[in-house]
Amino acid sequence: MIDIVIAGEETGDAESIAALYERAFGPGRFARTAYRVRESHRFQYDLSRVARLNSDGTIKGTLRFTAISIGDKSGALLLGPLAVDPASVGTGIGRAMVKDGLSRACSKNYGLVVLVGDLDYYQQLGFQRTRPGQLIFPGPVDPMRILVHECRQGVLENYSGHVTAVR
Repeated sequence: MIDIVIAGEETGDAESIAALYERAFGPGRFARTAYRVRESHRFQYDLSRVARLNSDGTIKGTLRFTAISIGDKSGALLLGPLAVDPASVGTGIGRAMVKDGLSRACSKNYGLVVLVGDLDYYQQLGFQRTRPGQLIFPGPVDPMRILVHECRQGVLENYSGHVTAVR
């Protein structure tokens, strides 16, 4: 891994983070279903993370969370977007940010962290698939890509229904 420090997002980071999203995802990110859940809702800035180079503070990665409800139950988060500078992909920055973010989320009494992503990558970070139809997103999503991390074993059984952002 390159020499980075993972820390909270700061007020002045917005422009650098927006540029990182553009480099990592391009304009197609706005059409993704997970983006639809997050749009016009505040991120949980107390949980959002950035990875900065120790040498000059350049942001090389970012991770945000959005509070969600599933059905009529709150206490869950949507992980993402997770973005790593394309030149730094494969260095462990993403995994380090997710581990740090999950630790913080679970310590704040959230029961479940949800994301839409690749099981091969996220399984090593404690994520698993949900039952088909258990979580319903407001748009098309491959049900095999809906993944969850339980902060307390067995809590997933308490969640079922439509995924919506909490204001």
